[in-house]
Amino acid sequence: MQITKEQIEQLRELTNKNTEITQKVNSQMAEIKRTGKDNLHKVVRGGQEQEVKEFFLWEEVYNIGINSEAGKVLEEKYKDFFADVREQEEVVNDINEFTNANLGFDFRQMNLINLIDLILSIKDIK
Repeated sequence: MQITKEQIEQLRELTNKNTEITQKVNSQMAEIKRTGKDNLHKVVRGGQEQEVKEFFLWEEVYNIGINSEAGKVLEEKYKDFFADVREQEEVVNDINEFTNANLGFDFRQMNLINLIDLILSIKDIK
């Protein structure tokens, strides 16, 4: 593996973008949890309309994902938040594609050997 200064700079830019959008999403989520956990939403479950606390819908989103039924209900109210979450997913995918193409591994599954290989490759850059 050979790593260039340009690749390091590209990865730095992607990582900074990911940090920025992650902080934004985390801040938004904290505010949503603080203000909206007891809000009621109408959902159809088992063919019947029910009122469900927003807190439980967020639990479903956390466990199943933003494309779940709960995610669709919450997205109507929190459009900006869900847009930012999708942007965050795109950035993470960009980082993964970059590390796979340029470093030879999925950054989310980095192991000790990957780290050693990176160190040895970076050591040669001056």
